[in-house]
Amino acid sequence: REDAVSSSRPIIAVELGSFLGYSAVRIARNLPKNGHLVCVEASPEFAEVAQRVVSYAGFADKVDFIVSRASDCLESLRNAIDGKKIDLLFLDHAKERYFPDLVLLEEAGLIAPGTLVIADNVLYPGAPGYLEHVQSPLYNTKLIPCPYESVGWETKWKVVDDAVAISTKL
Repeated sequence: REDAVSSSRPIIAVELGSFLGYSAVRIARNLPKNGHLVCVEASPEFAEVAQRVVSYAGFADKVDFIVSRASDCLESLRNAIDGKKIDLLFLDHAKERYFPDLVLLEEAGLIAPGTLVIADNVLYPGAPGYLEHVQSPLYNTKLIPCPYESVGWETKWKVVDDAVAISTKL
């Protein structure tokens, strides 16, 4: 997924679900000099930690945070990206929100042909409706197999197959 970011050279990147900032740092370090990342995180506590991690990594000038659910911050997001189209969208928030939030961004005109959409955990725990949407004629999608990143009680202590979906809006 990091290769997909660096090869696409996005100017406007959006991350839905920042948790502790690890992905934000990985995306920010692969942005071109004029690239900008907006992270949308629903938890104020997680957003605060993520901001500190991003700052510590030296990317505070390239990354902004919106503390909100993605579905509640469309205007704030539009303002943060100056009304431009999203070049890269990374989905790693509430899995049941991948599909409705992507459709919300599409209907708002923020997703355009060429937008790269990367979604984590599309097989486990899964994202209802998401794969059906991005495996339609609207997108060119490939699944990159990978194990689910958190083996523990949730997976009954077994390694579980998962995938990252990398989709380009057609």
